[in-house]
Amino acid sequence: MKKIAFVFLFCILGLATAGYSQTKDTLVENGCKYVMHEVQKGQTLYGLSKQYKLTVERLVEDNPGTENGIQIGQLLKIYAGKAEVVHKHVVSKGESLYKISKMYGVTVAQLTAWNPGLTERLDIGQEIIIRKEAATGAAQPKTQPQPAVRREQVTAKPAEPEPVRQDVEVKENAEVSVVESQPVASVAERKQVYNVFLLLPLYTQEGVQEDDGQKVETLEAYERIKSFDFIQFYEAAMLAVEDVTVQDVKVNFYVKDVNERNNAELGRWIAEGVFADADLIIGPFFRENFRTMLSYAQNHHIMIINPFTVAPVETSAQLFRTMATFGHQAVNLAEYIRQHYSKAQVLLLNNGGSDSKRISVYHSSMMKALQDNPGISVKEVNYKSGGVAAVQASLNPTCENFVVAFFDGEITVTNFIQSMNRKELENVTLVTSSDWRKYDKIETEYYSRLKTHYIDQFFVDYSDPEVIRFIDRFRERYNLEPTLDHFAFQGYDITRFFLTALIQYGNGFGLEVNDLKLPLLCTQFHYVRSAQQTYENSFCHIYRLSNYKYVNAWQDDEEVTPTISPAKNKKRR
Repeated sequence: MKKIAFVFLFCILGLATAGYSQTKDTLVENGCKYVMHEVQKGQTLYGLSKQYKLTVERLVEDNPGTENGIQIGQLLKIYAGKAEVVHKHVVSKGESLYKISKMYGVTVAQLTAWNPGLTERLDIGQEIIIRKEAATGAAQPKTQPQPAVRREQVTAKPAEPEPVRQDVEVKENAEVSVVESQPVASVAERKQVYNVFLLLPLYTQEGVQEDDGQKVETLEAYERIKSFDFIQFYEAAMLAVEDVTVQDVKVNFYVKDVNERNNAELGRWIAEGVFADADLIIGPFFRENFRTMLSYAQNHHIMIINPFTVAPVETSAQLFRTMATFGHQAVNLAEYIRQHYSKAQVLLLNNGGSDSKRISVYHSSMMKALQDNPGISVKEVNYKSGGVAAVQASLNPTCENFVVAFFDGEITVTNFIQSMNRKELENVTLVTSSDWRKYDKIETEYYSRLKTHYIDQFFVDYSDPEVIRFIDRFRERYNLEPTLDHFAFQGYDITRFFLTALIQYGNGFGLEVNDLKLPLLCTQFHYVRSAQQTYENSFCHIYRLSNYKYVNAWQDDEEVTPTISPAKNKKRR
């Protein structure tokens, strides 16, 4: 009897905290499916946007008047996708889950989600449910399975061979405060053929010398060496292109080598009209290259994707930034603390170096985000002059203290971590960036004692079936372990997301990209519109160290990944 009572109580507590526990009903309007959510005490539009993985703008659009606030007991419409229709596929001889997924333009993960108990072992005559959005009509298989696309002939559907032209990372610390505005309707143009350029540093045009004196002049020669960081971005992007298969739409995907040494050549390509017919440009990765390309994109109304910078950009070009700004990072951290603590203190450590501006942005952004939560305070601590003693003197013994530090340098970080551990402080949670993980001389136990949380755009859950499938596929194709450090996961996510957006919404898409539900590997995209035509990604990961494993901090303790990091790179044969 006690066991039954315990289970019943557990169920009640689970329902009280579950993400969809307050849904009252579902409804369909104009081809869209909604669930109804009853507002509970303490809930905000921002919190609900994270809970349901929508933007605040989408919630306001579906619930007019909520921009002025929401009330306890109020019923809100929560967008849950297009109203779906179902098709039953009958398994034929020789078919596999992967082959069937390609026939319908879905993923294996979707098939298993729609068909509980479905495994790789299929029986002839077995029925498999296929779901499709109502907007695309009844689900029907493609006229024929899509063949594997050779890397030299990359298109989004079978077509005449298209050459991959062989021909940023902008790591800046500058930042601006968060500016959000109401969504503006985009003017998208649907086409049958799209031209997409990936501009990344492959150094194929340089006279790069290896130890054996080999000169790299072509991508084929480069492929034999494979020693540069961004090759994995390129390789993963090719896999993403293969996965974006849509009937009656063709994508010409061109790759050009644009690095920090050939900006003059980039200017020559522009003058020659190489990008004249471009619909979408991903990159370049370096600051000078990107500024050159951004000016061209602005004047020729070409959408451009900035892969890795958090710095502000002033332009009227249609620009999508994949990295969350420092302001958006701070808002995510504030929301995380608010959801877990009614009383807490945030101590922002200012070391007087390159971290100062980031700390300043965090301070103003978190103060604004937490202005309705008097139990949570935010203040800066002058770590440069006061050191760990100043941190200790600022701690509040009656609540949890989130100590936020972004300074760098192995000696500085090591001394800080060791000193904090020697103090044996209680009620302290350290928050920093994933950059600190590169200091491998620091004992993992030290980070664990400080309940270390990391803020980062990219985080890989190695227990995710999509991640496992991608790793196996990458290993099989390239005989190499994909890693975040070499941008494999980022290359796949960025390429797949924006190619899908281009095909689905047309040239000139805007905030409607937030409706895309894709099985991405290391990040998500939740865009807000800032100045003019600039769209900023407001999403970032918060993960932590738990039992020597990195886990998503938003999830329960039981939901952990099986390993801290992927296996070491295999030596290429």
